[in-house]
Amino acid sequence: MGEYGPRLGAVGIELDTMDETILTAEGSHVALVLMSHTDGVPRDLANTGGKIVVNVPDPAATIALAVERGGAVMRAPEPNEMMGGKHIGFITDPDGQVIELIEA
Repeated sequence: MGEYGPRLGAVGIELDTMDETILTAEGSHVALVLMSHTDGVPRDLANTGGKIVVNVPDPAATIALAVERGGAVMRAPEPNEMMGGKHIGFITDPDGQVIELIEA
């Protein structure tokens, strides 16, 4: 369960093609499922199988902070015409989860 299990009391599930870490608050009907594919199939932005999307005031600053804390840049923020010119970037966290950062 990587970094999340010990810190947040997450539930881990091992499936044939992936491991999942499920985070939820007690009594909540909402969960965040983090997937780690174990089938050897390469994943990229178009074939990731899931990602976390976060609106942030400054994607570049958020990416710099994430890198300081063990994340990695997948794609530096750049304007996206389909999103009205908002800057969008991608990182992976220390467990390899894809996080999309959209300028708020």
